Amino acid sequence: MRQHMTVVRTALLPVAASITFAMIAPALAATPSPTPSPSGAESSPTVPPIKTPPTKKPSPTPTASPSASPTPTASPSEPASPVPDDKNDKKKDQPKEPSPSKVDVTRTPVSVSISPTIDEKVGVGQLVTMNFSSPVGRKAVVERAIKVSSEKPLPPGSWGWLSDTTAIYRPKTFWPANAKIKFQLDLDQVVLRSAEVNKNQRSTWVGNKNAGRTVVLKTGRALVITIRDNTHRMYVTRNGKLVKTFPVSLGKEGYRTRSGIKILTNEKYVNLRMRGTDRFSGEDWDVIAPYSIRLTPTGEFIHGAPWAYYRMGLANGSHGCTNMYIGDARWIYHHVRAGDPVITKGTNSKMETTNGTPGSYWNYSYKEWKNKSAK
Repeated sequence: MRQHMTVVRTALLPVAASITFAMIAPALAATPSPTPSPSGAESSPTVPPIKTPPTKKPSPTPTASPSASPTPTASPSEPASPVPDDKNDKKKDQPKEPSPSKVDVTRTPVSVSISPTIDEKVGVGQLVTMNFSSPVGRKAVVERAIKVSSEKPLPPGSWGWLSDTTAIYRPKTFWPANAKIKFQLDLDQVVLRSAEVNKNQRSTWVGNKNAGRTVVLKTGRALVITIRDNTHRMYVTRNGKLVKTFPVSLGKEGYRTRSGIKILTNEKYVNLRMRGTDRFSGEDWDVIAPYSIRLTPTGEFIHGAPWAYYRMGLANGSHGCTNMYIGDARWIYHHVRAGDPVITKGTNSKMETTNGTPGSYWNYSYKEWKNKSAK
């Protein structure tokens, strides 16, 4: 019976021993090996019984208690030593590259005005002026963003920049009569100018909502006035046909009427008082000129001149104006409108390109005018 119990106990010991050894392995390692028996016989193959403290039950898991472990091995409750990361270490050793700075962009709206703005028909010599509320740096972009079209065939045309804020559109020849010329502006939110304030800030100027619209220029009949010094006559054509011829008297020597193209404006007077002093003779004049229509800012007018009837159609004698009979001047006064061209020919005084803008820009050759474009 005792032998039987021994066998059973031996069979059970490996299980108990595996659990107990895990718990007390350090203690056993420190315990000296048992002394062989004096008889020289080999020890029994059975594992000697190991007493387990009765008060301490084996843990269900092979995890050793921190207090039972005298070795310097870290207990599971202690954090494991961090594993070195070569990549992280390299990154720590290397200097960090600066991240790209964010650029702050400000946007300032720019308004665009177009003239003429009146919804009335104009003459075929009327030019279109475009003004910006802030200087434009990308002029070619502006020109490409504007389309000029009509239901009628149009002559070639070009924008000309007079400054960073003003551009004029001029066709190569006069506009067609009775046409609607559309200027389609696609400048809404288009960057017109850009400037770097510093490496983190940039300022831009963009077209506002009003910069995206269509403006229509309406022309009426093609009334063109041509004045020839050699005949002392004024010729009026309507849509290419001669309708009137009037005798005139132009400026005398020293006050020669300018030859070139002048475009009429809406500035005209039924009666206009004119005063001045002749710079050669010192003679003063003070007259009332009926049916006066301004030709240039420097003082050229078409007007009636009752004091000069004796030289009408025969000789020159004014201080630069185009003198007419009162009745003829009245007819012109009532039949012309803003934008009608007046072309004087044959005098030895040339019309300036800045005397009566924008109409005076017709006095550039078309090649010269195109050179003012940014395209």
